[in-house]
Amino acid sequence: MCERSKSLGADGSNFNFIKKIWNILKNDIVAAVTHFQETSSILKGCNASFIALVPKVRDPLKLDP
Repeated sequence: MCERSKSLGADGSNFNFIKKIWNILKNDIVAAVTHFQETSSILKGCNASFIALVPKVRDPLKLDP
């Protein structure tokens, strides 16, 4: 389980952020889960993903480690 203050991704959102805006998100999340349970299909766009390369060194000049 992730700690609430650990970052989940490049956007910096974590469980504390999700907890604070839960009353905004919950209806959409519940609707998506209910849709999946009833139809066994995922809504279009839910399976989209993005990959972000985050350098571990300041000012990287090449892709080699």
